[in-house]
Amino acid sequence: MKNYYSLLIVLAIALVAVAVFAYRTYHDQASPSGINVNLPTLSTISGTLDAETPNSITITPQNGQQRTFSVSTSTQVVTQVAADEVGKSLAEISEGTQVLIQPADANATAAKRVTIMPAPVISNQDPSGPPVAISGTLLSTTTSSVTLKTAAEKSLRVALTKDTVILSNVLAGQKGKTLDDAQVGIYVQIVGIAGTKGPTARSLQLLQPIQ
Repeated sequence: MKNYYSLLIVLAIALVAVAVFAYRTYHDQASPSGINVNLPTLSTISGTLDAETPNSITITPQNGQQRTFSVSTSTQVVTQVAADEVGKSLAEISEGTQVLIQPADANATAAKRVTIMPAPVISNQDPSGPPVAISGTLLSTTTSSVTLKTAAEKSLRVALTKDTVILSNVLAGQKGKTLDDAQVGIYVQIVGIAGTKGPTARSLQLLQPIQ
């Protein structure tokens, strides 16, 4: 039952991550202060990876209608990796992986950005408390905790341990970020366990903007 509950948490957070990324991509494009203000505001397309070549990527969206997008050396590939890992290329992504396509043109035939949406990490060990999922913007960090601004609370402190996995979304070839690299205001997702003294993070995802 614990494993089943944990799986539900993983799936829920993965779906939230897709929605959040899509919103933040749109916001960055549409806002006068956004990073990509010169780009058209196009809808992102999510699906599972079916095949890739040096010139194309094929996915199956939820409607089951397979779609192929052209890719080039200018196509950004974003994966989420640990601090000691390097962002992967399309050739390193397994078939069946959930991906998010940001089209580069109004006809949605070319991909400007391909984002890999991995599930959050949950320890294989039995939790010492019920699983919990937390998201919000980063207010501060210490060596043993992070404080987030959540939708439900003004601020929430989450404890970190030596086993907490820190993940970040980076471009292919870039090194994963650490908490020292995280800026105040960055969006964060945490999967962990609830405790009598507050939640403890098993994994922490830094959803940093990609320029």
